[in-house]
Amino acid sequence: MFKWFIALFFIQSGFCYEFETVGDFSAFDEKPVVALWRGTHFTPTHYPDKRSQRRYMQHHGVEVPIYSAAVHRKTQVGYDQALSDLNLKAMDLEVEALRKTFKGFEDSLQITIDKRTYNNRRDAFQQIYANSTTFISGLGSTALPTQYKKYKPMTSKLPKGNPLISFSSDIRHAAKYGYGLKDYGHLQELGPLYDEKGKRSMRYIGFLQGVFMTDHAAKRSMPYDVVLHHKADDINVKTHFSNNILSEHEVSCVGKVAGPNVVVTLPLKVPDFSGPYPGHYREEFGLTKRKYDNISNMLTDPNVTQEKKDARIQKMLNEIIYPTNQDNGLVYKYTLCHRAEDIFLDMPGCDEFVPGVIDLNGRVRAKD
Repeated sequence: MFKWFIALFFIQSGFCYEFETVGDFSAFDEKPVVALWRGTHFTPTHYPDKRSQRRYMQHHGVEVPIYSAAVHRKTQVGYDQALSDLNLKAMDLEVEALRKTFKGFEDSLQITIDKRTYNNRRDAFQQIYANSTTFISGLGSTALPTQYKKYKPMTSKLPKGNPLISFSSDIRHAAKYGYGLKDYGHLQELGPLYDEKGKRSMRYIGFLQGVFMTDHAAKRSMPYDVVLHHKADDINVKTHFSNNILSEHEVSCVGKVAGPNVVVTLPLKVPDFSGPYPGHYREEFGLTKRKYDNISNMLTDPNVTQEKKDARIQKMLNEIIYPTNQDNGLVYKYTLCHRAEDIFLDMPGCDEFVPGVIDLNGRVRAKD
């Protein structure tokens, strides 16, 4: 069975908890399809308050296109703005410019940078993109960081901001990005999610989007499967015990993913621990009363340090996504990833989908 369908099936179970899916999947019948997932964390820089977070969720439902940060930045369309016809027209013009540049990368001859020879400039770009957290911030600036100056000739036409949209073929990693749990070699602060009474500071801290990538969509979005190209020795992705990029199963798309391919969304909510155990938390988060009470007691205990509270919050968020160790405090079938697998068979017409893969040419074909 195809576990890559995952979250689409929550809606069938009667406890969807704000999952939204397209009403008709017939457009994908009998076509090779790859499911990709994207998690967006509501960082204070881009989403400073609850209003901006809610606007983002309101304007990024299913069948709404996803644009890269570079497109948003160049057109000055905020992440929480509605995509009007005028905005879409301006953004699509920037997308076409990006695609033209990256098509040039893919059609280019071999290039040697730092004593390594790449098949083309797309491979060279993806090499530094996958291995650096500072490269993108220098794009479009007059002074690209010194360590990346050899890339300046090939990136001079790129605007400021990230031209790519990163997805994962594994919903776990997308959800971790959305919940703010991803580690780039150092611990990221989640911020004050709870006060001394266990009351959450915000209900939603991120957003999850699911995409069905078909070959038709791939021709436009130009997906690049990082793991596949690493295995083919086109690039070399560095790994670290605290920052294993390969484990994220990243797929990078250029500029935009079209609206019809955005088939599922989910606001990522956190539980509140300021009152008695809410019974619906069992099906919403997989939290039993026992687990809830333990966490609530810890968060409200003045003798527990903030460091220990933060560590427990991170552990709890990881548990409600995909618990790795079984205990009696969680109902596994209701945690984010497990419940999806359990209700896969409830998906009407699931036999019409063909599991696909993205090949080295960025095309989608049926899985062998």
